[in-house]
Amino acid sequence: MASYWFTDMGNLKAGNYVEIRMNLAANVRVMNTEAFENYKKKTPHDFIGGYVRFTPYAITLPANDHWFVVVDRGGRPGTVTASVSIYQNAKKVKDKQVILPEE
Repeated sequence: MASYWFTDMGNLKAGNYVEIRMNLAANVRVMNTEAFENYKKKTPHDFIGGYVRFTPYAITLPANDHWFVVVDRGGRPGTVTASVSIYQNAKKVKDKQVILPEE
């Protein structure tokens, strides 16, 4: 599996949304704890997202749960700088910025 970056967003409510910004196209997966554990084991898992070419990319959370955002380049060259913002009731409550190392 390619290297990846993740952030633990904690427990969030349905209807909150996550906004991801990146300098390069990359795979973005938003998933709950069970799916994230399966992702790390390289077993089938459910997620919201996919290959994102343009940002900002926003995802509305479908359920109350513990959520993670995973970003990877899928073996493509380049260094990704990504930031994630969490919005509750249209109000920003959290920011994170990361750099995904080049493959």
